[in-house]
Amino acid sequence: PVSYIDAPLPRKEYNFTVAICALVKDAEAYLAEWIDYHLVGLGFENIYLYDNSDAFELQRWYNQTLSHPLYSKVIVHHMPGNLLKDRNQFVQNAAYTDCIRDYGSDNAKGPQHAYFALIDVNEFLVLQQ
Repeated sequence: PVSYIDAPLPRKEYNFTVAICALVKDAEAYLAEWIDYHLVGLGFENIYLYDNSDAFELQRWYNQTLSHPLYSKVIVHHMPGNLLKDRNQFVQNAAYTDCIRDYGSDNAKGPQHAYFALIDVNEFLVLQQ
């Protein structure tokens, strides 16, 4: 069988980039597969993960992959809790707001993207032909 890693989709060149913003907690067991699928298989430029664990569970993984040719396209932020009281906002909404502000605006902290998929790491996007 051929996997999506062995046979990525044919790519067209566009004058915009697309990234994923996702809130993640307790997903380390299948995180690499999810990242591979979306970066290699579907061609997203970057993935911005907001680690919702109290202990910043993805910090070690993130620090070990900063120079990896594929996983360096993943940026991990720590955003614990359910409600950010200082912003009166639930953490998922806050993560998505921060992601779009930080990576989708003219004042982007890193790469600037035109479009974002706001999904969870237990969801795999499936594109139909």
